[in-house]
Amino acid sequence: HPTDELMGLFEGCPLGQTLSEDPADWPRITLFLGAIWDEVMGDARAYREEVRVTLLHELGHYLGLDEDQVAALGLA
Repeated sequence: HPTDELMGLFEGCPLGQTLSEDPADWPRITLFLGAIWDEVMGDARAYREEVRVTLLHELGHYLGLDEDQVAALGLA
C-alpha cells in the first residue's frame, strides 16, 4: 500500500493454537473502513476491492501466514 495508515488488524490467537478462555485473546479482525475510504479517495469500486483485499490479508494472518506469505498471495 502506498500509505502507512493501518487499514486492517488481526489480533488474538491464530487458527491451530489453543483457544484461551479469556475472550480478550480470541481471534478478531478489525477493518479500519475510514482509512480504507481515505486510501481510495472516495472511489466506491476501489473501496470494495480494498476492503476485500484487506479482509483476506487479515484472514491470512489468522491462518498463520506472515507478511511475506500474505504478500506472495497478492494480498499485500
